[in-house]
Amino acid sequence: MEVEYKFLCPGELDHQKTMDIIGTLNMSSETNILSVDFEHISTKYLDSTKGTLRNSKIALRERLENSEFFSNNDLDYNFINYDLHAIEEESWQRFCAEVKNQLENQRVSYARHILSFKWGGSAEDGLHKRSEVEFESDRGDIDFSRLDSEVYRLYKMVDKEGIVALFTTMVRRIKVLVRFNDSDIEVCIDKGFLVKDEEVSDISKEHVLSEIELELNHGNEDDLKCVADCLSKKFNLTPNEVSKFQRGLNLYYGN
Repeated sequence: MEVEYKFLCPGELDHQKTMDIIGTLNMSSETNILSVDFEHISTKYLDSTKGTLRNSKIALRERLENSEFFSNNDLDYNFINYDLHAIEEESWQRFCAEVKNQLENQRVSYARHILSFKWGGSAEDGLHKRSEVEFESDRGDIDFSRLDSEVYRLYKMVDKEGIVALFTTMVRRIKVLVRFNDSDIEVCIDKGFLVKDEEVSDISKEHVLSEIELELNHGNEDDLKCVADCLSKKFNLTPNEVSKFQRGLNLYYGN
């Protein structure tokens, strides 16, 4: 079960605001940053043209990732206050270059290939709960027995109908792994674009993505809520009830 808070950030999620968010996590006496990961993620959302999965509230995604990882051994005072800012800015510039290449149908190489399914669940006051299964498809470990039987049945149906890409999200994610009490929480700062797949070369169809997500890796929901409340109050974040999947569907179907 995936348990996470999703927030929208007022104004632009620029370099300084990103650093302020990470700085808040780093300077708190109650939180310990374990690692920082800069990820460039391209995600295609898949279904048949009949919308078989969408109609059953199932999201099928093909996600491609590149990342640059820093452990807590790197996270001294100077790293947070100077080096991280430079790395964040350089990461954003590289990401924008990758987006440009992808929009121009140029090849972009990714290190990880992940096939994921999400289904069911609920969303209330920014708290999202869903079932999720991921497969490292480039490692050949796709064991469909891990899927709910009904999800697998519908996936096989879509496979026969013909799987198509509905839309694509291209996101630069800064993933900060934080320990709070006995809980490990991923704080993800996402900035990027959403494009209708058949018009991926048309830059005028870009939709801006600017979100902050907090996901419980392990531990309890009370700890997750404490960290979420802290960031929400300090940065005036707005609970986000609409997932990237739903925003993409709205774009695809012209809503």
